[in-house]
Amino acid sequence: MKKKINIELYKEIYAEELKTKIYIDSQVGLPMNLIVILIGVGLFLFQKHYLNHHHTSLDKLLLIRSLFAILGGMLAFSIMYLMKMYLNAFYKYQYLPISSDLQKKELEFINSNRFETKELKNREIGKVQIGFDKYLLDCYINTSSNNRVINDERMKAFHLCKLFLMISIFLIALIGFLIIQK
Repeated sequence: MKKKINIELYKEIYAEELKTKIYIDSQVGLPMNLIVILIGVGLFLFQKHYLNHHHTSLDKLLLIRSLFAILGGMLAFSIMYLMKMYLNAFYKYQYLPISSDLQKKELEFINSNRFETKELKNREIGKVQIGFDKYLLDCYINTSSNNRVINDERMKAFHLCKLFLMISIFLIALIGFLIIQK
């Protein structure tokens, strides 16, 4: 009984990981814009606080400065995780070998079976095809597994970036409320 290699399944998995990579890449813009806006608003509020801090009680002054410090830390963590997401979690994606390399590998399988028998019969052609299919299957499995690990790490970093940005939004609103309140 012949074993059938299901290359189509692994080909789809490989393609899905590449689509996920593209999706993650497309998500960088919003957090980056939000970070720039939060830094701008934070600097504006800091300037407003710095110019008018002599009218503020000591407790409120310490609270506002502490919140500014926490905001700076949250924004720094957001930037760090955004960079991790943008830089592929500091790993390298893998891709299938280029077509010319695949053709060379297929010719190697053909040549290795030619030396065994002088003529290529249907059985040997099938053996060559099975050998090449196993090689291609290994390529799909290795590359898609590696790419899955990278995509998962990038998604974790993206989630943490969004979490720290949400905390930053809350903090900036609280700081703004405390500074504007008289």
